[in-house]
Amino acid sequence: MLKMIEYCKILRTICRLVRILRFTNNRKNVLEVLTEADKPLTIQQIKEKIRENMDISTIYRALDFLERNHFIESASFGKSMRFFFCQNKFNHFLYCEKCSSIHVFKDCAADLLEESVLKNHDFIINSHIFYFTGLCEKCKGEK
Repeated sequence: MLKMIEYCKILRTICRLVRILRFTNNRKNVLEVLTEADKPLTIQQIKEKIRENMDISTIYRALDFLERNHFIESASFGKSMRFFFCQNKFNHFLYCEKCSSIHVFKDCAADLLEESVLKNHDFIINSHIFYFTGLCEKCKGEK
């Protein structure tokens, strides 16, 4: 039988975990914006789409929680700008190095590569991100 002190310690730990994993309205709002998005979004783009007045630090905390708990993923393309997206929604990108625009494409050559990795390596693949960097149609036409 557990002693009262041990029981209290366990109970405090459970309560702390419940608070940590609480799905707040702010987290829900950020996830909703990313779920409805037709492409990965930057933090600034997320802030513009949120219906409520939410400061940028709250958005950062929500994104951190969502990413740590595998609701979303992020990618950065050589600059400090990160793009956030729902897990398994977008995995293939074209990133413009000049204007930082991002375009999603559906073609996936990684399926063949995935088969090879599974066959030749002792590795379980949970997801993948595949992208090309270069110049978008608008920027390649500018001189």
